[in-house]
Amino acid sequence: PVTVGKCRYFMESRVGNAPFSSLFSAFGGPAYRNVVKVMFMKNLFIFLWSLLFVIPGIIKMYDYYLVGYILADDPTMSPMDALRKSKEMMRGYRWDTFVLNLSFLPWYLLGGLTCGVLNVFYITPYVAQTNAELYRALKGRRYTCEML
Repeated sequence: PVTVGKCRYFMESRVGNAPFSSLFSAFGGPAYRNVVKVMFMKNLFIFLWSLLFVIPGIIKMYDYYLVGYILADDPTMSPMDALRKSKEMMRGYRWDTFVLNLSFLPWYLLGGLTCGVLNVFYITPYVAQTNAELYRALKGRRYTCEML
């Protein structure tokens, strides 16, 4: 639920100042159990694919990369629908997302030199906001392609 709340916070902060309470939005109401169930299933599937070999686990990790953002948009979505939607949105963009994540490596190394202080105040929010923008871009592209 904290991951989904973080995703919601950064999605809302795209358009203005997001309230701090957005971080805890997944804890309230009947959606809480669903969010826990979906995130558990996501992590379980990634773990099971990782048992086969490391590479299939990494591929599934990128297939389910957007599940937190999907749940931030619709916390009542069923587990299989959320996983399937993330997989559809990431189709053709797994490698690009992997390269995007590699581009943050120098930032993490710099954060290590500052004993993690830079990670807390700059790098982690920067990466989270970038992922929110990635979600919005892929969501917009998906709907644009469907209309054509």
